[in-house]
Amino acid sequence: TRYIGDWSSDVCSSDLETVGKDEAERTGLSARERKERFCRASNNLAICNRSLRYLAPGGLKPEQYDIVILDEIEALLDDIFLNIRLGDTEEEAWISRDKQFELLKRICRQANLVIGADASASGLMSGWFMDLIAQEGRDEKVLIRNDADYIADKEIRLQPSLNQALKDIADCYHRGEVISVHTGFGNNETQTMRVCRNVLIALGVPEEAIGLYYPKALDEWEEKDKEKDPNAPTYRSNPDAVIAGELEKGIKVFFNSPGLGVGWSVKLDEFSQIVGLFNSTIFSATWIKQFVRRVRLAPKISVFIPGWQAEPPLLETEELLREVLEDHYLRESFSHCQARAKLKQLLDKQSIRHSFSQLLEEAG
Repeated sequence: TRYIGDWSSDVCSSDLETVGKDEAERTGLSARERKERFCRASNNLAICNRSLRYLAPGGLKPEQYDIVILDEIEALLDDIFLNIRLGDTEEEAWISRDKQFELLKRICRQANLVIGADASASGLMSGWFMDLIAQEGRDEKVLIRNDADYIADKEIRLQPSLNQALKDIADCYHRGEVISVHTGFGNNETQTMRVCRNVLIALGVPEEAIGLYYPKALDEWEEKDKEKDPNAPTYRSNPDAVIAGELEKGIKVFFNSPGLGVGWSVKLDEFSQIVGLFNSTIFSATWIKQFVRRVRLAPKISVFIPGWQAEPPLLETEELLREVLEDHYLRESFSHCQARAKLKQLLDKQSIRHSFSQLLEEAG
């Protein structure tokens, strides 16, 4: 079995970090050298799409697998065709995106069974790709719908303004509640995140009760902890354990960056509410739904999304739609896939608030 995930998959990132790690540390190998030496032959078979080249070094034919699992398939395809990463990373794209696509197709077509999974899968991308790799001698295609939903049983409301959302966070704090805030403000401590913290302080929330958790800060924190204990739990790998410690320190308002990704979840029951602050057009309604359900057991969700419409340019949308429908490019070409991805991106942005409202009306 070969398990291929997008960059944010917790299984992929944790497994790849450990492939040949001990020997690499002893011999001083770089991350690239370590992967070149160990990935292809490793029994640790989870891999990120950006490292696919290590399964076919020097143009060799990749190994044939009985089963290939594409985890977060929509995000994986987005990363290949749109070069989007919602995380802050220094890892370079060690293989060009068109070669990633060709290798991914080849590995999937050689397999006896391919499984794609993603709560945000679209027919325009994930469905199309699964159909594409099934063309050659694989007749059976099955869609398994999982209707279990972490937000359908929660009390959900849309906030009229960012100021009102922040006032409600302050009110929750003064009632003694614990709040998880998931932001669309970027992956590091952006000006907007600092402004929100300062507004909460002005509303009577002590600065020491507010925690900001974004990749750069977490990197520094984890590096210090690893010096003391290499096996210490981290906010990203074991949030329940670390957040329990943060609660003991008096943190009541947790600001979580989108850089934490969809492989991250909290199952503590101390949280009374999840607040989503999404003032950017990069997020579709399904992405927002993904983020606000990261804290599983909180009974309430409150979301601020600007009410304006981000209509894509009509001519650009029509041109892309025509290219996709009429197979303006060869159906298997990287250019065709890129056109599909760009079309999906434009359509996602048309009405984020309206689309999220529809999700809520349909109970998720």
